[in-house]
Amino acid sequence: MPYAAYSIAGTVGILRIANNRHYISDVLVGAGIGILSMKLSYWTHQYKWGRKKH
Repeated sequence: MPYAAYSIAGTVGILRIANNRHYISDVLVGAGIGILSMKLSYWTHQYKWGRKKH
């Protein structure tokens, strides 16, 4: 699943640059923000997901 999501996001970024909608720096900063927000959500919620209820 992550490979499909990264592939789609990468394709959208390339198409945005090719159609002169964004600069490469815009796409790279957006990708960085997306990756960091995903990592942050995993780090902050790692003990909430998959915990068994007693």
